[in-house]
Amino acid sequence: MLCTEWGELDFLLLDLPPGTGDVQITVNQSVGGREGGREGGVSGAVVVTTPQELAVVDVVKGVRMMEGMKVPTLACVVNMAYFVCGKCEEKHYIFGGGGGEGGGGGGVKERIRGAMMVGKEKEGGREDEGVLPEEAFFELPLSPAVSRGNDSGKPVMMMEEGEAVGGEGGRAGGQAAVQGVYFSLATRVAEELFRRRYGGKVLPSVNYDEKKKMIVMRVFTKEAARQISLRPADVRWSDPRTGEALKEGGGEERVKVTPVKFEKKGSYGVSVLWSDGHYASIYTYEALERMAARISAEKEKEKESIKMKGMK
Repeated sequence: MLCTEWGELDFLLLDLPPGTGDVQITVNQSVGGREGGREGGVSGAVVVTTPQELAVVDVVKGVRMMEGMKVPTLACVVNMAYFVCGKCEEKHYIFGGGGGEGGGGGGVKERIRGAMMVGKEKEGGREDEGVLPEEAFFELPLSPAVSRGNDSGKPVMMMEEGEAVGGEGGRAGGQAAVQGVYFSLATRVAEELFRRRYGGKVLPSVNYDEKKKMIVMRVFTKEAARQISLRPADVRWSDPRTGEALKEGGGEERVKVTPVKFEKKGSYGVSVLWSDGHYASIYTYEALERMAARISAEKEKEKESIKMKGMK
């Protein structure tokens, strides 16, 4: 893990063995965590269990250990939770329980939540603080589509609609249903990591992509993230406050200019030092978004004009 050049990653997922062995502790410490927990270390854990009592007991121990290292549990997946008969389309919880209520002496949900609460009362936490909500629990069926995908080397998430042979599992347990669970799980984990890292309002990030020769601004909200790309010349010769195009064109230097340095200015924008020596006051984030909207509208207008000329 530490000897690999991973490059720039959004997420690094580690498939760890079950239980409370040295592997989990070593991994957390290797990426910055310390005994007792601190900023750094593993960002979060997704626990996977089956409905059987022995598996649930093991997972509960794992959750307690992670909580002790200040690694939050982001989601819980019950694998092989049920089987769907292709004829009756009903879910059969062949290993017991249903809707996360398996696991012998007490439901999976209640026991995972209980493990997460250990020690929180002493820290003065609320009774429900940090406890997994209903939408953080997921059930995966016993699915022939998953088995066939693993054997063929093409995971179920890479299959096209209807590609699974025979459509086993019906609507509630077949290929589409399994893909839906995986997608919901990935969305939950990504959103929770984002929320824990950034909290409330997140300021946009602005940088220069050397390969693409573009200024890139990434805008984050609780619902989504989007990216705006602008040519350096378009930004250099636009009004930093309004985003409107400036009258002076820049001549030959226009195509050569690049940003040398960005500097954040409070919560409202960035100042830019340009390669031609110009130092702009402050480009507000709103102005950069207006620039992108204006340039996009100008391009659409130009395309429409060309289209009209072609019709003539």
